[in-house]
Amino acid sequence: MVTGTEYTAAEDVAGSKLILEFSDLEKILIDMGMEYRDGEFEDPIPFPTTGINNLLLTHPHADHIGQVIKLCKAGFKGGIFTPYASADIATKIQLPQQANNFWMHNKRAQDLAKKGIYIPRKKVLWGYRDFKNIRDTQFRYFEEPEEGKKVQLGFPYETPIEILNKRDTKVTATFYEAGHIPGSSQILLEIEDKGVKSKILTSFDLGRTDYHIKGHPIADTPIVKAPHTDFPEDIDSMVIEATYGNKTHSGDDPREVLEDVINHTAKKNGQLIIGAFSIMRTHMLQYYLYDLDLQGKLPDNMHFYVTSPGADKCGRIMLKHQQDLDEEAIKRFIDKKDNFFYFDRLTHHNKVQQTKDALAQGDAINPCGWLASSGMFQGGRIERLLRNGGLQDPRNTILATGYQSPGTRGYDLINGATKIPFLDGGIIERKAEVRRMHGLSGHADIEELVAHVKNVCTPEESRRRDKMFRVYVKHGEKESCWAVKARLEKEGYVRENNAEVVVMKKGKSYDFGYRKAA
Repeated sequence: MVTGTEYTAAEDVAGSKLILEFSDLEKILIDMGMEYRDGEFEDPIPFPTTGINNLLLTHPHADHIGQVIKLCKAGFKGGIFTPYASADIATKIQLPQQANNFWMHNKRAQDLAKKGIYIPRKKVLWGYRDFKNIRDTQFRYFEEPEEGKKVQLGFPYETPIEILNKRDTKVTATFYEAGHIPGSSQILLEIEDKGVKSKILTSFDLGRTDYHIKGHPIADTPIVKAPHTDFPEDIDSMVIEATYGNKTHSGDDPREVLEDVINHTAKKNGQLIIGAFSIMRTHMLQYYLYDLDLQGKLPDNMHFYVTSPGADKCGRIMLKHQQDLDEEAIKRFIDKKDNFFYFDRLTHHNKVQQTKDALAQGDAINPCGWLASSGMFQGGRIERLLRNGGLQDPRNTILATGYQSPGTRGYDLINGATKIPFLDGGIIERKAEVRRMHGLSGHADIEELVAHVKNVCTPEESRRRDKMFRVYVKHGEKESCWAVKARLEKEGYVRENNAEVVVMKKGKSYDFGYRKAA
């Protein structure tokens, strides 16, 4: 018997942690994500690490890998498996940031103390040395490196990998494109547990699809490929996300929205300050800026700056793994000096003056645009822009480009807050205009989720099976999860058709189904 238990991202979005447990008590963990709450690093892990043999990472966003170092410090010694680009982004961007988190916070506290501003210091729970040990001893790789070359961590798509091979349990994992960010994956797990076989597919996070749905235009989400759809016919269970389970994405062209807000800000002779995640979102915006520039739709006197070291690193990783990009992106990279990463109207962070100095110049560089981390305006370079004049100038425009989690500065901004607090206790009055951009989501909406489930097993197909086909729903707010369940049941995924939809509860274990061995 195979059971699955989600410990955090059930009727919730952040903190994905799914454990599969087998009859001989062997376990596999899929993702170990951050929950974005105070004190989460100090709190105990909600499950024992005993028996967890390996960790599979679907992709390197913090809500899926942000507690990996914490897990290893708690005693996990197993292997870490993820696709090539995901391994590079995890070990060159995300996990080093997590490793340095305590040092950076305490350094900031020290600097502020010199100015008479006091914020609490953090207890150092791990550091860069811990990260290096995890990278060098626990991240697995597919091929032995050539002599004199560094090992390429990670695995190729669509290649079966043996994860477990014990007396009673054998597990093979195959990573497939998820279309969410570079290196993101759906994972097909083929299991034999005491002679009983089962197949489980995880589809979280699932990107925008290429399904042709009548009346539902699919946004042109550049750079990544569409999610993989050609799976075996006998999958027993699938686990899907519900981030946008109660929404249908707008058919608005994000280029048009971006063009409008750029020209609006230019007319005010202000600065456009765009909060963008350093992995994927910044690159999509660069893609759109490049398109607008080619079409002559950017104001002649407006220049754009990317101030995100993480985004620049991610860009180099994407160039390294071009086989994972869509055909149009590959074509655009043919010219190494003129593409959406590098063009005349864009200056990268290593050539940008300190944001404080640039903002202080005021009209000397206005109008201009900034792409800065983070996407929820919480920490990162965006905070420096907001603090040092960005919020207080009514000519400026602040643009939110994605979901803003409750409790973040971005959530306050899009909900009209005018008194914006910062960690040191200071409050800055917002006079800048705030706008939102939709259409950039890297998550499937309800129509795309339904189409993806049907692609794996239609209600008609489930009726012909001798075993229940189950869909487990997680990674979404409560309302969204139950909306997915209701919609799938309306489509025919009900017991009468030998199918079932289950909204997962935190900490509750579920039977993930099986087929009798041939």
